[in-house]
Amino acid sequence: MLTKFKVHGVRGSVSNPSPNVSGHGGNTSCYEIEVDEHQIVLDTGTGFHNVELFREKKNTIVIFSHFHHDHLQGLSFNKHLYNPISPIFISSALCSSNLLRDILETYYSGHYFPIDLVEQLSHLKIIEFNELQRFLANTIKIDSVDLRHPGGSAGYRFQ
Repeated sequence: MLTKFKVHGVRGSVSNPSPNVSGHGGNTSCYEIEVDEHQIVLDTGTGFHNVELFREKKNTIVIFSHFHHDHLQGLSFNKHLYNPISPIFISSALCSSNLLRDILETYYSGHYFPIDLVEQLSHLKIIEFNELQRFLANTIKIDSVDLRHPGGSAGYRFQ
C-alpha cells in the first residue's frame, strides 16, 4: 500500500509564507494523505492552494476538523477544484452533511465571496462521515474523536 503524508500548512489564524518559516510551513492548516486510490485532504487553509488534486487518478476527499476561518479560507483558491472531471467528496465528523453544506454555502456566498462556490460547483459532493468511512473501508480506516476547541473540533486517526 502506497502511503504519503504531506504538510501544506500548519499556521494558526494568519498565514505567514515567508522564507524564514519555509521549513515549518507558513500557510494555515492543510494536510494531505495519499493512499492507493484515494487522496485525502484534511482542512483547506491557505496551504490548500498548493495541493495538486489527482482527480483523474484518485478519489479526492476533503475532511474538515472544524470551521474556523483558517481551516476554510483556502478551499476556493485551488485551481484544480474548478475542473468538473470527477467528484470531490467533502465531509466532517463534527456535523451532519446538511449542516456542513450550510456552513460552506454561507462562507462561500455572495455576501462574503465573489461566487457561490457550493452552488456553482455541482461536483462537490458533501457526504455524511459514516458514509465516507464505508467508502474508504477497503483501503484505510478512519476514526474520529471530539476535541476541546472553541466551536467544537474533530480529530482523526487513520489506520
